[in-house]
Amino acid sequence: MDIEFTIKWKKFDVVMQHSNQIIESSFRQTQCALCGSKKIQTRTEDISFPYGSDDSAPILRAAIPVHTCEDCELEFTNHDADIICHDTVCRYLVVPTLQNATR
Repeated sequence: MDIEFTIKWKKFDVVMQHSNQIIESSFRQTQCALCGSKKIQTRTEDISFPYGSDDSAPILRAAIPVHTCEDCELEFTNHDADIICHDTVCRYLVVPTLQNATR
């Protein structure tokens, strides 16, 4: 079962999708969480996000995949975007990324 939700975080509206399905690869079929359509267009979007909660928090940048359903026009990200943002923080902290830690 997929659950889609929007988080209001500071000045950003972040649409996230949570799925209980096992993530096998970045190239898996993406399906709309709202209507179930598999007619999905994907684009890369550059985002900026603060690492930390105070006013002096550094702003990190990442290029994430954003999916748009052709049938209902829902825009969403999935686990791939979460991994990319996590890896961006790891690179900033100079610690192994998820990809490097599992090898």
